[in-house]
Parts: sequence; C-alpha cells; structure tokens
Amino acid sequence: MDVMIIFTGIYSFKMSLFIKYNRKYLPDTKINQQKKFTPYILTLNSWRHNSDIESKAEIKKPTIKQVNEKIKSHVLMLMLKVTIYELAIYLFANYPQKVPERPYQIRMIEYFTKGIPIFTAASMFHYTCFFIFIYLFLSLHYDLTVLYSLIALRCMTTSQSSTPEKHILVKSGLLTPIQFSLLKNYFITYTFNTKHCFNNPWISKNPREVWSSRWQTMLAETFRELGYLPLRNLCISLGITSRKFCNAMGVLGAFFISSLLHEYYIIGMFNMITGEHLFFFMSHGLIMIVWELVFTSEREDKMKAEKEGYNFRKYAGVFLKWLLMLVVYILIIPAFAEPMIRRMDLWIIPSFFTDIHKNLV
Repeated sequence: MDVMIIFTGIYSFKMSLFIKYNRKYLPDTKINQQKKFTPYILTLNSWRHNSDIESKAEIKKPTIKQVNEKIKSHVLMLMLKVTIYELAIYLFANYPQKVPERPYQIRMIEYFTKGIPIFTAASMFHYTCFFIFIYLFLSLHYDLTVLYSLIALRCMTTSQSSTPEKHILVKSGLLTPIQFSLLKNYFITYTFNTKHCFNNPWISKNPREVWSSRWQTMLAETFRELGYLPLRNLCISLGITSRKFCNAMGVLGAFFISSLLHEYYIIGMFNMITGEHLFFFMSHGLIMIVWELVFTSEREDKMKAEKEGYNFRKYAGVFLKWLLMLVVYILIIPAFAEPMIRRMDLWIIPSFFTDIHKNLV
C-alpha cells in the first residue's frame, strides 16, 4: 500500500509535467510550440535535466577495465554506506525518545511565547539518526540501480562487442543492432557520466546548491516547472519589476510543490495531517531567500578569490557559512522526522542486525 502511495504521488507529478510540456496538443489551445509530441510512457525514463550530465569528463566508450573498476569502487561505496546505514538504525532503535504529539511548528511558537523547550539534546540526536537513515535509504536505492546498470553494461562490453552485430544479444535476435547500441549508450551515460541523485549534499556551500544540484535531483525539474516557473512568471505578468522578488516567489513555489508531495505521503501512509512537512520545506525556501539576501556578494567574492589564489580568510568564511547552514538545518530536522517517527509502528525498515520496532516509545 505504501509503495502504491509513493508511486501515485511521483507519477501524478510526472503526468502534470507531461501535460505542461505537451499542452499545445490539447484541443482549443493557441499555444505555438515546435516541440515534438512524446507519449507519456516514453517520458518515464527521463527524470533529470541535461545539466546532471558531466560533459567535461564524459566517457563515451569505456573499456572492460574501466567498467570493472567502476563496479569495484561502487561495491566498496555501497558497503560503506550500508555500514553507516546500519549504525544509524542501531542508534535510532536502541536510544528511543518520546515524540511529542503537538506539531513542531506549534511547539516553536510556544517556545517563543511561553519558553517551553522544543527538544532535548537526546531527541535531536534521535532525529538526526533518523534523517541519516532516510538519506542513506534513498541513496542506497539509487546506488543499487547504478550497480545493476553497471553489471548490465559489463555484460554488453566484451571483446566481441566492438560491433553490435557480434554480440550474443544481437546474434540471438533479442535485440537489433540499433537497440543494442542505444541501450549500451544509455547505460554508459547513466553509470559514467551522470551525477549521483544525492550528490554529496553535505559539502554544499549554500542552500541553493543543496536543493538545486545535490539533493534529490530526480525531482528538481518537476518542482522547477510546476512550482518555480509558474509563480515567478505570475509575478512578472502582474507587473512586478523586482527580479529578486519574482525569483524569491518562484523559490517558495517550488518548495510549496515539494511540501504538497510530502504531505500527501504523510496523509496517505499514516492517515494524519500535521502540516510539519509543509513547515519544513517552506522554511527551507525562506532560508534560501534570506541566505541569498544576506550573502549577496558570495559569487563576486568567489570570482575574486579565484583570481587571487589561495586565501585563508576565504576558506574560513566558507567553513563558517557551512557551519551556520548546518546548525540552521539541524534545528528544522524535527519537523521532517517527527511525523514519520510517530507512526513508526507502520514502517517496514530493512536491516540486517536491528529490529526497529523493539523499543518503540
């Protein structure tokens, strides 16, 4: 049931994106677009924009040795991630904390009005372990698809496959030479030349980098097309001349669409409405806007530093900004974690060593 809810949410957004891209084919429209019509089912294999392809280091024809080394390094990375994943689950399950029933945003208001503490150090550690587990859970799923693709690519990259006609898949009639070449090129692009869906978000220097190019990039285009662009363009059409204001509204629109998707999951899987994920994602949108207002000269400083070479003050400033961003993000983590932890009894969490339900509070 949970899987169906997740897929209906994602593919409904994909359908909305499909309708937007192909709206000129709807009756009684006068929108002049020159794009070729693509059936919906064919768009399900395309989730990310071309900027995720690393053209500078593009590998078009990897050798058998390169594929083998890629598989080896990927397996080692998987083992490391699984180890951290199991550790996070162990700490989360063996040091449980009581999750308050009142939504996090309400408790924040009570903190500022009545001085009631929002969380404890132990509960924050609990939430952080949960967030690490969620991140690795999603990241490992992506890593497994990459590994499967690498194995398939290895089977297609043999000493006899310099020409498609010589490969056993073509000789046996399972694939035509064109199909074989297209499939092989797809695996090469996906495994060698495409950025990871969770591209080391912890090394991001600012909130925009986190959300636009390092965290869940598979849905970035969807949020941009369904949230950012419509609201930004609406502000422009209303005659608002401030570019920064229009872009800021677009950012809030993108995070609002993301929050709707996550609230749908909470309602569908746990049958409750708390608004905490709405608060979580809209807070991140506001943080991004405020961050760029405060650090407006960040890009200019970066260009200046590149000309000057190594600069200790620059790197110290970058580290302090990263630390500030980390602290702010950690303070908002409970809004993301608490709705799901409250109904942990409904979760089925894979683990080799830990029973996630044994110490439920």
